Amino acid sequence: MEYKEIICLANSIKLGGRCVAGKEIDNHSWIRPVSELHSGELSEDQIKYVNGEDPKLLEIIKIPFKSKSPKCYQPENLIVGDGKWQKTGRFREEDLDKICENPLVLWDNNHPDNGKISLGYLKSHPPASSLLLIKVDLLKIVRSNYEEEKKYRAVFNYNGEDYDLPVTDPKIRKEYENNIPGDYLLGGKKFYVCVSLGAPFKKIPNSSEDACCYKLVAAIIYV
Repeated sequence: MEYKEIICLANSIKLGGRCVAGKEIDNHSWIRPVSELHSGELSEDQIKYVNGEDPKLLEIIKIPFKSKSPKCYQPENLIVGDGKWQKTGRFREEDLDKICENPLVLWDNNHPDNGKISLGYLKSHPPASSLLLIKVDLLKIVRSNYEEEKKYRAVFNYNGEDYDLPVTDPKIRKEYENNIPGDYLLGGKKFYVCVSLGAPFKKIPNSSEDACCYKLVAAIIYV
């Protein structure tokens, strides 16, 4: 068993469970704690502190790990060990620029839709990490309904390219769940966005088309 401390930069919704991710406090490398389930989601109980609270963004968390579980689309995956997670501190908002990334694009993309990447392409061009923390000036939340289900998307421009990505950040979803469907432009703040590549997914399960990993907004931190 090995313990690592990470800065919590995402605690998002995944298949009825949670997907937590952050940067290691010592070297700022990405870590995505995962379970041994096929899709890797963590249960609510697995992520709770001893006092029963959930980890919050920017908290520093000490987590037990037992093994690596890299995927071509998520190379930073580590399987969590037994034992409660511990909050050991909080990362300062004013230091976010120090751990922010500045890639030219949100991953090299072989697809006409810049919101996803084919699994075949990722196998031959594996990313160094499936997580990015970027800074944007303006952000729009789009709340819509689809087949009686509420949907949330984040629309923003990064390095001259427009992105329109699903939001899995539970705090943002809760903030807008009772709003009428529409576009909500946010401004006047600094926005730090944690973007993640999700697990491979096929919209038509038995089709011959290649599965794709979709880009998701796992967390929005505004200061």
